[in-house]
Amino acid sequence: MYRWFANRFLKKTAFALRLLLIPLLLNGCTGHIVDGSTSQTESDTSENKIIDEHVSQCDMLWSLDDKKTLKNPSFWLQAMDCAEPLRSIQARSLANNLSNISWSTAFKQGILIANADPALDERRKIVEQLQDYSPLIPNTVRQLVQLWHKRQMLQIALAEARIRYQRLQNESDNQIDRLRENLAQLKYNLQNTKNKLENLTDIERQLSSRKQLQNTLRVETKPSTQTTPTTDPTTLPVLNKEHQSDDSM
Repeated sequence: MYRWFANRFLKKTAFALRLLLIPLLLNGCTGHIVDGSTSQTESDTSENKIIDEHVSQCDMLWSLDDKKTLKNPSFWLQAMDCAEPLRSIQARSLANNLSNISWSTAFKQGILIANADPALDERRKIVEQLQDYSPLIPNTVRQLVQLWHKRQMLQIALAEARIRYQRLQNESDNQIDRLRENLAQLKYNLQNTKNKLENLTDIERQLSSRKQLQNTLRVETKPSTQTTPTTDPTTLPVLNKEHQSDDSM
């Protein structure tokens, strides 16, 4: 009996607690939704602000030339990020507008041209141009410049490998074409020889048939010889006797 009352009390208590918690849960969910939408709006606004600042910084970046900025590796990393989305015409235009000849100018031009789909000779040129200023590059950015240089050398090696592959492919295609032409010529010569052999076989067959016909006609037209009767030796005595009898009469 006591256990039944205890269970009954616990069930009623749990039900009452649930009723009390429902409004609190609803308020909490509403507050969370409002806070979530507010934080999302703030995130979008801050992201747009960062993008606008990044664009403005990219526009101003290429004209910066103070020594403190140029010695900062972060500046060059940002320059690479700014050059990547540029179109080829824009990148080349910015590179041509850099007139102050120095290691930093050579590096800026190299970064811009490298993202403008340069030809193999053009990529070699920007690498060699930067190598000429190698002793003047500050130690703070030297490692970054070396990494960029290695990347450009890999691009050059890849382009050269493609050229070699294309050359080998063209040579292989030309050899295959020549082999096909030779094979076609051999097939033509073989067919021509076969036709000649068939013609010779027909001629020989015709000559053989004609010769057989001539021999047959010659045998049929040859005159037959007369055969003389043969005398049986056993009849000779009889004939002699008859002849003698005739004489005696």
